[in-house]
This record gives sequence, structure tokens and C-alpha cells, in this order.
Amino acid sequence: MKTLSAVITAFLVSAVLLVVSAPAHAAYPKSISSSCSATSSKLYIKPSTAPRVAFSATAAAGNGTPTGTVKVSYIRKSTGKVVKLYKRSYSGGVRVYTGPKLGRGSYVVKVVLMTPSTSVFKNCRDYARQIVRR
Repeated sequence: MKTLSAVITAFLVSAVLLVVSAPAHAAYPKSISSSCSATSSKLYIKPSTAPRVAFSATAAAGNGTPTGTVKVSYIRKSTGKVVKLYKRSYSGGVRVYTGPKLGRGSYVVKVVLMTPSTSVFKNCRDYARQIVRR
């Protein structure tokens, strides 16, 4: 009986030590909120023109700059389906992303900043409008 209790105690102590020491490599991941801003360069464009979206992200606290990958989705407003999707890198400041040409219609542009798992900044998103007409 003493051996069984010693084994159980040893198991519990080692499990607690593993759980306590595991998150020590990352200091407060995803703790600072960030805000995104996405704006269409032109609201109305022709079908022959590639759409452009200006994007920037700022931290809510501190003087750091969020970086990561930006995912841009063009969603047809009438059906809600994603028509075009692409990813680009983001390293701070205002960046203008040029997307593929779109067919006629009204679109919602969803721009999401995905920060790395080791970053202290949270992910953020913003929306813009784009209308393609003759």
C-alpha cells in the first residue's frame, strides 16, 4: 500500500512540475490588444481595375508595432460568398494591398491581421467596401 501511494505521489508531483514549467517560454502571449484600419483606395472601380485596400494596425498600449500575416477576403455582398482570398505579410505602417480583378457587383472586403503565436499582440480585423461597376 505504501508503494502504491508513493508512486501516485511521485506521478502527481512530476505532473505539477511539467504544468508549471511549460508556459515559461512565452511572456504574456496575446496580451496587448491591437486595432486595425482598412480603407478602399477607391469605392467605385471598373472591372478592368485591380482593387486596392490600404491597411494599418496599431497597438492599444505601448510603442510596439503589431506584425504578422494579413488575410484579405473579398465577399460578394448579395450572396455572402468569398470570391477572392489572398494573404500578404505585414511589418507595420500603412500598406496598400492590390488584389485580383473582380467582376461587377458590390463587395465587402474583410482584412484580418494574424499575429504569430509568440507575439504579445492580439489579432484584429476591419472591413471596407468595394463596388465594381461599368
